[in-house]
Amino acid sequence: MRTAEAALRSARTILFFAPLPRRDGPLAVAGGIGVGGKNVALPWFDPATQTYLARRVENPACEIVAGKFGVREPAPGCVEIPLQKIDLVLVPASRLI
Repeated sequence: MRTAEAALRSARTILFFAPLPRRDGPLAVAGGIGVGGKNVALPWFDPATQTYLARRVENPACEIVAGKFGVREPAPGCVEIPLQKIDLVLVPASRLI
């Protein structure tokens, strides 16, 4: 079984879920992961199809906007990444019991 660290190291494209404003979460590490050849993506809600797609984020500080229901997502100009290209998904969690 691969460890989380090994999975993170070997992944080329990582999908993050942005936490709500003023909360820490997986996006907090996106800036550091974006360096070194990793692709960082976030879910983006497509109102035309009512589905979520992934879009690449190169600069989280200026490429993330409030989307559907106030959830943070990539800005309209960010490039779509096919879901089959994603190697790892990091999601925020409450606390473990």
